[in-house]
Amino acid sequence: MSQIRNCPSCKEPLDQDEKSCPCGWKAQRTRAQAGPVSAYPACSWTSNGVRCRYPGSMSTTTLAQPDSPWFCSAHFDCTDPVFGALVVEASRDYVHQRSNLPEVQAAAAAYCAEQGLETVAQMQAYSRNLVKSIGRKPGGTDWARRILDRIEAGEDLPAISAEKARLALGISTTPAENAPQAPASA
Repeated sequence: MSQIRNCPSCKEPLDQDEKSCPCGWKAQRTRAQAGPVSAYPACSWTSNGVRCRYPGSMSTTTLAQPDSPWFCSAHFDCTDPVFGALVVEASRDYVHQRSNLPEVQAAAAAYCAEQGLETVAQMQAYSRNLVKSIGRKPGGTDWARRILDRIEAGEDLPAISAEKARLALGISTTPAENAPQAPASA
């Protein structure tokens, strides 16, 4: 029978030969044994003596103190113990996937070098301009002029097309206001 000891981090009971705890504590490992480790501690929710294995990515405190509780997104504002137990059960087979952060950082550095972005200020300006361009329609109001030209040429287009085109060009959308005025009779 194996001896029981407590986790140094959360004080939960562990078998003597356990090398890690669901709270995120890991025994010291040699470089040869090192593998992927979650960036987050395990969720603090416990159901029937079993702790949730999902990463605790949300905390009740903004200070992120080591002794503050961390919860997965399902348990953070959970008030239903039955639902909480179902999430704990679902988390039993969870294995944290290795982060690809180094690969993402390398790809970002290569992209910045390709774009000639060498300083943080250049990268920020590039990002701001990129965000500003999202949602812009190429061609400005050319599309509106083309719609009105097609209507004037006799093409039957939906009324909403003409209305939106006039609106984009700053032309009144009421046809009567745009019609030529008859000379006033004396």
